[in-house]
Amino acid sequence: MVRAVRAGQIGSHDRAANSCEVVHSTERKEAFSKSQLDSSSIVLLNWNILKGDRSSWKRDYRQISANMDLVLIQEAYLTETVLNGLNSERRGWVFSPSFIYMANQVPSGVLTASFARPQYCRALRATEPIIRVPKSSLVTKYRLSNCCEMLLVANVHAINFALGTGSFRSQARELKKELQNHTGPLILAGDFNTWSMRRVNSLAEVTEELGLRSVPFKTDLRKKVFKKPVDHIFFRGLDLVKARVIRVKSSDHNPMVVEFKVSGNYLAGSSRTRH
Repeated sequence: MVRAVRAGQIGSHDRAANSCEVVHSTERKEAFSKSQLDSSSIVLLNWNILKGDRSSWKRDYRQISANMDLVLIQEAYLTETVLNGLNSERRGWVFSPSFIYMANQVPSGVLTASFARPQYCRALRATEPIIRVPKSSLVTKYRLSNCCEMLLVANVHAINFALGTGSFRSQARELKKELQNHTGPLILAGDFNTWSMRRVNSLAEVTEELGLRSVPFKTDLRKKVFKKPVDHIFFRGLDLVKARVIRVKSSDHNPMVVEFKVSGNYLAGSSRTRH
């Protein structure tokens, strides 16, 4: 079952002052079975699932996402098939619809799933300048064990169809405004549609200003357009433990799996937390 909530209503802690975008979340009693993430190991899956249209998607999703602490999905098309896949574990999820298909009234957008209950959520929306289809981003925050800061996670599906980079840069700048005041660990991930050097450079400007590093992949199987990867994971305040890309046939994007741990200077008892 799905319920509509206002952005910022997931938890009472750290609500947005301007919470106007509608998101959706699960209403299952067993969802969000934990109160916080484990600072010593945070395993994240990021995947554009191509709407879950291909027959092998549910099988691949259940195998790959098993025990993942955070699951970030782009092109989440909430058909019964996709909902059944999402509800296979004790994770809850929040969802930001980009648009609703008129033929069947099924929404599509970005979705972030987790065992830990998010304490904050906010949806951001930008419109494709040519085809006029909205694209969504979803920002969530989570409590961390042994840490007084929260982890911010931004799940992004970036503008694709544009002649220049003006709309792309504008979307990136809006994201920066939402993220720039966060003082704790941060993950920025998704399908950024960085298929040109101008887009790569525009995104790099924002990530550098936010002090983010890019996750490298030793065997890089990420989807590429014009020889440039379009899916990325950026981070700060975290130590990278391991990262891999899994080859699949159930989407035109291969899922990325990354494990982090919270950097020592954010943990209770560090010199940072004592100041």
